[in-house]
Amino acid sequence: MSHHQSIHYFNAEAPSEKIRLFLKPVESFADSFGLKPFRIIVSRNHGSHLFHTIDDDKEPAENWTLIIAVRNQITRSDIDLFVNNVSESKKYFAVSLNKYRKGFEESINKKGDLGENWAERQARSGLAILLASALQVNVHTRVLEITDHAGFDDVFGDLNKAYTAKFSVEVEWILKNGAFVKNNNNTNTALVN
Repeated sequence: MSHHQSIHYFNAEAPSEKIRLFLKPVESFADSFGLKPFRIIVSRNHGSHLFHTIDDDKEPAENWTLIIAVRNQITRSDIDLFVNNVSESKKYFAVSLNKYRKGFEESINKKGDLGENWAERQARSGLAILLASALQVNVHTRVLEITDHAGFDDVFGDLNKAYTAKFSVEVEWILKNGAFVKNNNNTNTALVN
């Protein structure tokens, strides 16, 4: 599995410039100050047989599956490491950041309106960034919330010990006259629960 810190390429050759451009806006967001609340696993032509989300009657020029996996736990030592990194980079004494650490820890552990923790909210925001990015590079996407994790666990191995699959994003570039174009069905993105 080759990877950027928060983006992993599973069972795929080097991604095309188009897929790298598509993922660029979410790369640093997925890192979230080094706490890595979610990962994006990129797999070419792999997820469609796992999650059966791409229509069989389409002729995509390229199709990829992106799995957004949420970190199961952000520990106190993860937060301590983050605060220590802030301390070193800003030349503050770590002790002087105790109030900051406490506030940061409270915000990470706080449940949102939908009962989601911070990592889940970050993943959902990352998904929104991906969908906006899809519009910019003219791709068709379909999003499924993952409720059956067996396929993810079997395929992605050790990564599932620290992360739980949350969303599957099927990405299709439709080729017309030798050029990538936006799909004509006026439904560029959809969230299916």
